[in-house]
Amino acid sequence: LFFSVPARRKFLKTVQTELNHAVDFVQRTLLAWPAVAFRVLHDGHEMLAYPGAGDRRHALATVYGRDVAREMVPLSYESPGLNVHGFVSKPSVTRATRASQAFFVNGRSVRSRTVQNAFDQAFRRLMDADRHPVAVLFVEIAPEMVDVNVHPAKTEVRFTRDGDIYAAVRHAVESALLTGGL
Repeated sequence: LFFSVPARRKFLKTVQTELNHAVDFVQRTLLAWPAVAFRVLHDGHEMLAYPGAGDRRHALATVYGRDVAREMVPLSYESPGLNVHGFVSKPSVTRATRASQAFFVNGRSVRSRTVQNAFDQAFRRLMDADRHPVAVLFVEIAPEMVDVNVHPAKTEVRFTRDGDIYAAVRHAVESALLTGGL
């Protein structure tokens, strides 16, 4: 890909690292758009296959495995101009890193301190600080309420109503855990 652009080639990592980044991107896209079929091949081996079933639970099972998908609880919160929905694992299903947490704003995979802090706060009393639950969380909000120009790759966002987003995410996660019997 970068054969004729040697300045860019020097920034590439190992083949395995770059493959992991590509597969992670496809998995996040699959979670956001479960009606689209995806297939990832590398050196003739199928790394990922998803038929585009349109079922978010099936997408969760494809990305995280059936056992984890079974242990995930749906979450939902609505207020005027704001919708939070998705899935969160029970505290019995955790990971050592946050890599299995996917946050989306208006269908785009993003990083947000507000969303991350609200999510962490909802789980604070339920698990050790060095463990992280699996989560797929979607925030739907009017585009003018989101600043996507925080990061050149548009992966980090800020909100004009941080407090509302924080409260909505925390309430959605806590309610889901209570509904799930926790």
